[in-house]
Amino acid sequence: MVYKLQLLPTDAKSLPQSRLKLMEMSQSFVSDMLRYKGMGSLSEPLEEAEINLMKNILDTRFWGILHNVDGTMYNPQDHTTTEKAHQERTEKNREWGKKRFMPHQLEQLLNIAANQALLKPLKTSWPGTYRGHSILYRELLSKEDSIFKEAVTPEFKRRLNNGRFWEELPDVRPPLNHGMGIRVVYDVLMNYFDDLDPEFAKEGLALTEAERASQQFLDISLSSLGEDGMGRYVSFLEKIDERDVIKPTKVEMLLQPYLRAVLQWDRDMEGPYYNGLVDYDDEKRGRFQDKLQLPLVQKYLGSSQLLRESVAKQLSENVRFAHPQQREYAQFMQEVLSILPKNKKLMKAILKEMHAEAGLKFFAQGKEHGYDLFAFLD
Repeated sequence: MVYKLQLLPTDAKSLPQSRLKLMEMSQSFVSDMLRYKGMGSLSEPLEEAEINLMKNILDTRFWGILHNVDGTMYNPQDHTTTEKAHQERTEKNREWGKKRFMPHQLEQLLNIAANQALLKPLKTSWPGTYRGHSILYRELLSKEDSIFKEAVTPEFKRRLNNGRFWEELPDVRPPLNHGMGIRVVYDVLMNYFDDLDPEFAKEGLALTEAERASQQFLDISLSSLGEDGMGRYVSFLEKIDERDVIKPTKVEMLLQPYLRAVLQWDRDMEGPYYNGLVDYDDEKRGRFQDKLQLPLVQKYLGSSQLLRESVAKQLSENVRFAHPQQREYAQFMQEVLSILPKNKKLMKAILKEMHAEAGLKFFAQGKEHGYDLFAFLD
């Protein structure tokens, strides 16, 4: 049987009614399971697998529902089991699901799980609650032998790619979740870039901010995406800005991690991180000069005091890291200031961050090496 997805509306106006209908669907399915067992006469005790499934349905643990009847995706990093044992357990779950339920009931379970993932009818503390698109993609597409794989239409696959990009974006940090966020965001940017829809940005930001307290900037490491991934990221921001689908302050929030990455100082190489040279992995890094000249960067650094203050803070903090390379860092700062708009306002913010005395001392040392940072003072 080819299963079909029937998704409830997720727009703000329809959301309350969709959530209500979904909870009714979930409760009705559990009631039918209990009725089938003849609980009135206690003629047939419930299996442990049935109890687990019903609990997952009522708790809206949509990933658990899929695991109950379709198994899980093998994780090579899970050293508690072997691939063979994992596959045997998965096959056992699928055999139980097909034996216990008719095809139309399995389709109901798929739709309950998919709608729970997208609608989030109950507020829970489980991380999976905030990874609906990402988990559905993993369970229905990455798990290549899923019994539900053919239910994913090209349109729904695009929706999942948009959703999982925004859901995993806050986890683009090397130590976090074993790098899963980096891998997912990189995969979408490099393999499904054409699926990314700027019109989804408003809804996407809500997914990004679901687990975060209100913050001005995203604390992520975009350089973890590599040269090509970072390029795709800022290209997508340009599309979002062109469409004018979110507030400029939100674009600033998304652009700031890019600027922070571009202005990194590599203490091992004693120079700018993006110096156009080959890095430790034999991959050529781009040049910070080219990255700062992008129209989007010029536009927002020219208009946003908040972004200028963020850049000023980073440039001033790097002074102490670059202490043995004062000459190189003075050159770097001069080149950055020469490229960026409103550079005198930026310099004023740098002095404020460094404290005037320390800043002027650094500028004097830079001038001794031929780099006149005093020229950017009012």
